[in-house]
Amino acid sequence: MALQPFPHVAAQTYGPIFYVGSPLGESGYKSWQVSLTRRMSHGLAAQASYNLAKATGNVETGFDETWDANGNIQDIYDLSQDAKTVVSYDQTHVLKGQLTYELPYGRGRRWMKDAPGVVDAFLGGWTVSTIFRYNSGFPLAVSPNVSYTGWEGTVYANVAPNADFTKKFDSTSFNPGVQNDPGNLYFDPANFSNPTDHKLGNGFRRYDDLRGFGSANEDFGLLKHFRIREGMQLQVRAEMLNVFNRHYFADPGTSLGNKSTFGFVNSTTGTPRVIQVGARFEW
Repeated sequence: MALQPFPHVAAQTYGPIFYVGSPLGESGYKSWQVSLTRRMSHGLAAQASYNLAKATGNVETGFDETWDANGNIQDIYDLSQDAKTVVSYDQTHVLKGQLTYELPYGRGRRWMKDAPGVVDAFLGGWTVSTIFRYNSGFPLAVSPNVSYTGWEGTVYANVAPNADFTKKFDSTSFNPGVQNDPGNLYFDPANFSNPTDHKLGNGFRRYDDLRGFGSANEDFGLLKHFRIREGMQLQVRAEMLNVFNRHYFADPGTSLGNKSTFGFVNSTTGTPRVIQVGARFEW
């Protein structure tokens, strides 16, 4: 730390000073968006949006001026090509939204307006809601099994001429017991190779045409207010997160250093369904 420009500051922070403000970073974002909104009417409110987008750049965060550490750029002396490459968080398709519906049963609603108190307590006044999101996968990065002493940037893999990035995976043929079973193949490993003779790779940081699995998620809620007397009520609710208990295949292996998993799907991922209930007394 004594060699840093401001050692007395560095000693009190998480690390060295980061310099910002140099005009090297370049990024771009293009999208086509559609949004539909229904305001609450007849007990129904909904909103949904669709985004078709592409995000590119030679920066990932505001700290990418430490190019070799955060940006994973191969040639920090030529950033123009990487400015056209998709970034890690790029998603081509995103569809998401929410819906709330007051069931038309019970006092003050369309049906069962005169229901007895006990019947209304059990069947009337319920509100259901859902939140959903569907999106395509993130672009994959391929890591070669080489490093060059003295080269500050990363090294990209070589891409074969006329490489075919068509997804070959068939979920019905997945064999979780064998890492490199032919049924687990996601993309052709022959598309990539390690650079040799201390040369830089001809590939890219990430590949727009080679993406991981997309995902889908739906949450569901159920809510009701029990009126005790004027100015006093009890709210009960239940939420089911990931209501369909969706799980997904994990992205394939992308490290050329592991030939047994490179290009193959090896596992699944996803969080289990979570059900939670709660009550709140309001006055």
